Amino acid sequence: MHLTVIVFVTLCMSSHVTYSACPSGWFGSNCTFQCHCTSNCTTPTTECPSNYECDKEWFGAACQYKDLSNLTTTTIDCNPKQNDITWLIDRNDNTCNPANNSQSVVISFIEPYPYTWLRIAVNDAASFNSLQVSFKTNSSADMACTNQIKTTIDAKRIDIRCNTMFDVKQVIVQGQGLRSLCSVYINGGRNVALKQLAVQSSTYSGEGEQKADATNAVDGVTTNIFNKGSCTHTNPGHQSPNWNLTFIKHPVVNRFVLYNRNEDCCIDRLKHFTLQTLDANDKTVYQYTDPNDAPQINYAVTVAASARNIPIRKINIRATSNILTLCEVEAFGDCSPGSWGLDCVLCEGKCNQCHPETGACLVCNGYTNPPNCDQTCPDGNYGINCAQRCSTNCSQNLCDAVTGFCKACPNGYKGSFCDQVCESGKWGPQCANTCNESCWDSSCNNVNGTCDYGCDGFSDVPFCTEVCILGKWGKNCSQDCSKNCYNQSCNRLNGTCDDGCLGYSNPPSCNITCPFGKWGKNCQDQCSSNCYNTSCDRRTGICDQGCSGYINPPDCNIVCDHGTWGANCSFPCNNSCFNASCNHRNGSCDLGCDGFNNPPVCTEECPSGYWGQNCTLACSSHCSNASCDGQTGECYLGCMAGYLPPKCEQGCKETFYGINCSKVCSNNCSKNQCDSNIGYCLRCIDNHEGHFCEAISASPETPVGAIVGSIIAVIVICVFILLAVVFWRRRQAFLKSKMNQGVEIKEQNRSSTFDRMEFSDLENTKIAAEAIYNNVAAYKVVDSQPIAVKDLSTFLHSHKMDYFENQYKKIPAPKNVTTEMGMNSLNKHKNRYKNICPYDHSRVHLEINTTKNEEDYINASYVEGFNKDDKFIASQGPNKVILKDFVRMLWEQRVDKVVMLTNLIEEGTVKCEKYWPDDGILQFGEIQVKMISTETFADYAIRVLELSRPREAGRTFTQFHFTTWPDKGVPEVPWGLVDFEQRVFSQPTSRPIVVHCSAGVGRTGTFIALHNVMREAEQTGHVDFFKTVVKLRQDRILMIQTAEQYWFLHKAAQVAILCIGTTVTSGNIVGRIKHLEETSLTGKTKMEAEFKAVSTVCEDSKQDLNNRANESPETDGNVYQNSDEIIDKLKNRFSNIIPNQKYRPFLACETRDMKDYINAVFLPGFKKRDQQLLTQLPMPKTVVDFWRLVAQYSISLIVAFDVDAMLTDETFGHYLPQGADQGLKCSPFLITLKDIKKSTLWEEHKLMVEIEMRKSLLSPSPNNNERQEVIHLKCLLTDLDPDKLLSILRQIRSYNALTNGRIVYTCRDGAKYSGLVCVLSLLLDRMEHDSCLTVPLVVGMIKTIRPEVIPNLDQYRVLYDVLGRYSDNTVTYGNIGNVAQNGAVVSKENAKPSFNEEQHTNIYANY
Repeated sequence: MHLTVIVFVTLCMSSHVTYSACPSGWFGSNCTFQCHCTSNCTTPTTECPSNYECDKEWFGAACQYKDLSNLTTTTIDCNPKQNDITWLIDRNDNTCNPANNSQSVVISFIEPYPYTWLRIAVNDAASFNSLQVSFKTNSSADMACTNQIKTTIDAKRIDIRCNTMFDVKQVIVQGQGLRSLCSVYINGGRNVALKQLAVQSSTYSGEGEQKADATNAVDGVTTNIFNKGSCTHTNPGHQSPNWNLTFIKHPVVNRFVLYNRNEDCCIDRLKHFTLQTLDANDKTVYQYTDPNDAPQINYAVTVAASARNIPIRKINIRATSNILTLCEVEAFGDCSPGSWGLDCVLCEGKCNQCHPETGACLVCNGYTNPPNCDQTCPDGNYGINCAQRCSTNCSQNLCDAVTGFCKACPNGYKGSFCDQVCESGKWGPQCANTCNESCWDSSCNNVNGTCDYGCDGFSDVPFCTEVCILGKWGKNCSQDCSKNCYNQSCNRLNGTCDDGCLGYSNPPSCNITCPFGKWGKNCQDQCSSNCYNTSCDRRTGICDQGCSGYINPPDCNIVCDHGTWGANCSFPCNNSCFNASCNHRNGSCDLGCDGFNNPPVCTEECPSGYWGQNCTLACSSHCSNASCDGQTGECYLGCMAGYLPPKCEQGCKETFYGINCSKVCSNNCSKNQCDSNIGYCLRCIDNHEGHFCEAISASPETPVGAIVGSIIAVIVICVFILLAVVFWRRRQAFLKSKMNQGVEIKEQNRSSTFDRMEFSDLENTKIAAEAIYNNVAAYKVVDSQPIAVKDLSTFLHSHKMDYFENQYKKIPAPKNVTTEMGMNSLNKHKNRYKNICPYDHSRVHLEINTTKNEEDYINASYVEGFNKDDKFIASQGPNKVILKDFVRMLWEQRVDKVVMLTNLIEEGTVKCEKYWPDDGILQFGEIQVKMISTETFADYAIRVLELSRPREAGRTFTQFHFTTWPDKGVPEVPWGLVDFEQRVFSQPTSRPIVVHCSAGVGRTGTFIALHNVMREAEQTGHVDFFKTVVKLRQDRILMIQTAEQYWFLHKAAQVAILCIGTTVTSGNIVGRIKHLEETSLTGKTKMEAEFKAVSTVCEDSKQDLNNRANESPETDGNVYQNSDEIIDKLKNRFSNIIPNQKYRPFLACETRDMKDYINAVFLPGFKKRDQQLLTQLPMPKTVVDFWRLVAQYSISLIVAFDVDAMLTDETFGHYLPQGADQGLKCSPFLITLKDIKKSTLWEEHKLMVEIEMRKSLLSPSPNNNERQEVIHLKCLLTDLDPDKLLSILRQIRSYNALTNGRIVYTCRDGAKYSGLVCVLSLLLDRMEHDSCLTVPLVVGMIKTIRPEVIPNLDQYRVLYDVLGRYSDNTVTYGNIGNVAQNGAVVSKENAKPSFNEEQHTNIYANY
C-alpha cells in the first residue's frame, strides 16, 4: 500500500521554540542538541537556514539527523555510470541529474545499517510517483519497500518510509523520475544520548589527572585520548564497573556507537563489555555482549529488529575488567511513536504517527483520512487508517475501530477478538455456562452444551441421562469393571470397587492380592486345607496349585489312593512306613514304621535283633548273629545250621542239614535222614556205621585191615577238602575287604611278561580317594534325602561344606562285586591306576580274536542312567597300552558320542593318550580315525571324527572335549559345565555314550551324575544326590572321587535346573517373550521370577567363591575384596564394585612405582576365554592404567558409554585427544586421533597409541617406540531402547575385533551399559552359531564374574526385547549360519534344529 501525505514544512523553527543562552555549539531548551551547521551555530536560533548549510553527514531539522548516504565509507554509483556525480553528493538541492538515461542510483554501505526513511529532492514534483525504492541485505536478492508512506515536504522534497525491520547493505532508487533527481538523504537517526543523565559505579580522581565524570561519555566529543578530558574512568579495582544513562524522554534506538580509549595501556578494558537497554518498568528490552577477543577502537552495536520500536528509559554498560572507560556513547534513534520534534512532543488528536519535524499526522488509528483523521472506520474495519479487517469471529463482524476488539462474540467463543474457544468445561455466550458434570471430563460442546465428547458414567451420548449398567463404568460406560471387583460391580465414574473386592483385600482400590491362604470377597474366606500348601485361586477358592492329600485338582475331594500322599497324591509313601501307608497330607507314617522305630517320621533303623512294625518283632533266634532285615525279618547274614532261609524259622527238610540247609544228608543215612545241625545220620543203612554212616560194619568175611585202611583214607581226604574250603573262603574275604577299601590287590601268582615291562604312562601309585567306602552289613541308602526341585536353592543356601563332606563319607560300598579280571596279572598293566579297574559284572567285553592277539579286557564299565533310559560307558582315558583297544571299543559299541573331561597333560603329567589326529588320518590296528571337523569354544571343543575298517562302511562319532576341569578338583563355577552338558545332550542317541577323564571315576562320575540328577528332576520333581551316587558306584568304583566334586554336583544341578525350560530357538523368541510377560497368581511376571532365580543363584555363586577362598591359603578370604597391599582404593569409582581377583587382569609394571591393579575383569567370549573385558571409565588417577591395559592386552576395540555424561564429573579422567591436531600425552603413551566418523548413535574414533619404550624393569635398555591402532566407539545411547541397542551391536560386530585382539567395554561403573552390551553380544553369538540359546545361562555366567551386570529386571527384559528384534529380521535356522547338530558343526543348508524343544519342556518350564 502506498500512502502519500502532503505536508508543507517551514524549516525555520524559531516561531514555536524559545532558546535560552547555551554554550557555543549547543542549542535547544535544555541545550541538549549539538550544532551540525556549517555556520557553527553562531546565530541566536542556532538553526541552519537550509540543508546545504548542514555539516557533511547531517541533514534534516536543525541538522540533527545522520545522513548515511554521505558517510566517508559510503559509495554511490549511477547506472549507466557517470564520471561526475558531484550533483548528487554536493548537498545542494538545486544541482540535479544532467543525464536523461539514468536507470538507477545505488548507495552502498560498508556494513549493514538499520533503515527507517529517506528523503529525495527533485526539480520536478511530477516525478515523485515514478520513483521506486528497494534494498539489498547481505543476501543478493532485492527487497521491495513495503507499506510505503510518502510524505511531501515541499514542492521539491519528499520523505519515503517503509515497513522495514531489517538491516540494509544497499539502497536502490529506480524509475523515470531519476531524470529529475537532485539529492538523496538516508536517515541514520539522531543521537538521542547527548546531555542525558549519566552516572557510573565510581569515578577516578587521580592527582593531576583529567576529570573523568560519567557525563564525559555524552558530551558530543568523540576523541579517544583520555588526557583530552572527555573520557569516563572508574576507580581501579572496582568489581563489575558499570556506566548508566537515563533518558529524559524515552526514545526508540536502533544503533549504538561506543568510542573506546585508544591507548596501549587501556584499549583492552572494554573487551567483552555488555550493553543493556531497559524500558520504563526496568525490564530488559535488548542486551548485547561483545564476542570479540580482539579489542576495537570503536564498537558499533545494531539493535535487534524486535527491539527497535520499543521506547527505552535507561542504558547500562558493564565491563568485565576492573576499570571501565568510555570516551563517547552515541545512541541513534528518534522520538518514540506518537511524538515528534526535537523535544518529542505528543502528536495531536487521533494521530498514531506524525511527521518528526512538523507533527503533521501521517497515520490515523481508527480513522481513514490522514492528516485530518476525522472520518471513522466503516463497519468491519479498524486500526491504522482503518486498513485492518475485524475478526471473522466477531458477531456481525463488528469491532472497536481503534483496538479491533470484538463488540460481541458468538456462542462458544470469548476473548478480545473472539478467537478463543471456551475452555474445557464452559460453553455458551462469553463461555459463561458450565458443562454438565455427566459430560466426559466435564467437557461439552462449546456452543450448545451437549456432551459431544462422551459421557462420564452415563451411556446415551450426547445427553448423558442414562446411568451405566452393572459391570460398566467410565466414558460412555465403555469400560468393564475390574474382575478384581466383587460381583464385577464398580463405581460408574471412577471404576473403584465400592462393593468390595474379589481376590483382593483393600477396597475400593483392590490392588493388593489376598494374603497366602485367603480368597473371596475382601479375602475373608480361608483356602481349603485340602489345597496344596493351603493355596487356592484368590477369586474362586479352587485349588489351582493342586491338592494336598487329594487326587483330583482343583476340587480336591477324593483322598489319595493307598500308598500315595502330597501334591495331587504324586508322592509314594516312604518305604519305611508300615504297609506302605502314610498320612495323605504330610506323608508321615501314621500307622507306624516298617523296619524303623520312631513313628511317624521313621528315620531310625531298628536296633540289631528287631524288625517289623515299629521294630516290635524280634529277629529269629536262628539268624546268624541274631541279625535280620528290619522290614522283612529275613536273616541277611544267613541262618544257623539246621534252619531254612530267609527267616530261619523252619528247620531243614529231612534230607538236608547245615547252614541254610545247604548240605544234603549222606546217602548212607537211613532214608537219607540226618541231624539238621551237623548232619549226623539218625540211622545208617545196612552194613554202615559212624556219624555219617561212612564206615562199613565189620563182618567175619571182611578183613579188618581193609576196613581200617578205607576209613583212614576217607578221613584224610575229608580233612584235606575241609582245609582247602576254609583257606579259599578266608582268601576271598580278604580280597573283598581290600577291594572295598580301595587298596591295591597284589597278585600272589607268578609275574607275567607284562609285569616286567615298563610303560611311561602307567602310574606306580594308586589314585587317591577322600573317603573309604562305608562297609555296612547290608546295603541300605539310609542317608538318601530327596529334595524337591523348588526347594533346592534354599537347601543349598542352608547347608555348608561340612554337611556334604559328612554325607560323602557315608556313601556305602557295593555288595557282592569282584574285580578279578581287572586285577588279573595279564590285565593290570592296562590300568592307568593300580586300584581303579572295572567290576566284573559291569565291565565292557571286547570281541576276542586270538589270531590278532586281541583280548576282551578294557578298563571301562557300563553305567546305567536314571531309570535305565540312558546308557553310558565310563572309561579311563586310554594309555599307550590300550590305545588300540579303546578305538576298538568305539567301533564295536557303535558309539556316536564321546565325552572327554581331561586334558592330555595336566600339571606336567600325561593324563590321556591322544586317539584322534589334528588333521588327516591316524591308524590304530586295522581301524582308521579320520578328522572331519573341529570347532573350539571358550570351555570346550567339538570334534567330528570318522572310524573306518577295511571292507566295512565308515562310522562317524562326535567328541565333546571339556577343557577347563582340573584333575581331582572342580571348575571355578558350574555355568560352563551346564552349558557343555546341554550341548552334549542336545540330540538323543540310542547308543552308549562313552565318558572318560583320566581314571574314569572322578570327573566322569560327576558328569554322569549331573545328567542322571537332571533326568530325575524332570521326571519326578525331586533330586536325590546321595542315591544317585550310590547307584553309580554299583556299576563302577569310586564314581565321584572327592567331597568337593560331590558338593559341586549339587551346585551344577542348581544351575541346570534353573535353565530347564528356558532354552529357546531362534524361531520362537517372540513367543517366549509373550510367555514370560504373563502374570502369575503372585502378581509377578514369569520374567520377573526367572530373573530373581538367576540373581539368587549368582549371589550363591559369589558366596561360594568367597567360602572357597576362605579355605584356600592363597587368598585373603574374599575374592571380591582386596587387601590394601593389592588395591589402591582411590582407583575404584564405587567402593562396592570390585573385581573378582580370579578374573582380574594384572598389569605389567614397567617401573617400581607402578602397580598391577586396575578395576577390570576378563569375560569369556563365545569361542575363546578372556577375550572381552569390562572396566570403569578412567578416573584422573587411572588414565595411564587404562592405556596400559589397552597396550598390554592387545585391545583392538574400545566400546565406551557415558563419556559425554561424565565430562562434568570430577571422578572422570579425560583419556581421549580433544581433536585431530591435539594428541593426548600420558607418559609413556601418546594417543592421537587419526579419523572420526559420526552418526546419531555413536562416534567412531580411529586412534593411534604410541608407546614410548623406555628403560624399565621389563626392558633394561630403551628401544624403538611401538604403535598400536585402536578403534574407540563412543556410544551416545542414554536409554535402553532395543532398536538403538541392536544398531550399536551391529556396529560393534562389524569390526570383527576378536579376530586379532580383545574388546574392552567401559562405562561409568564398568557394569550397567558395558555389561548389558557385552551380554547381548554373547547372546547374538550363540544365536548366529546355533539355533537355540539359554538366556539365564549366559547372564548367570557373566553375573558370577561381575555381579553388578544386568542389575535389574528392566535390563533383563531388554535382553529378550533385543533378541526379539534381531529374530524378526532373521529367517529361522537357514539364515543363522552354521548350526550344531549332535554338537557338531554342519553347514546351514543341511542343518536341522539342534535343539529338541520337547526334550526340555516339562513341569519346570515356569520355574
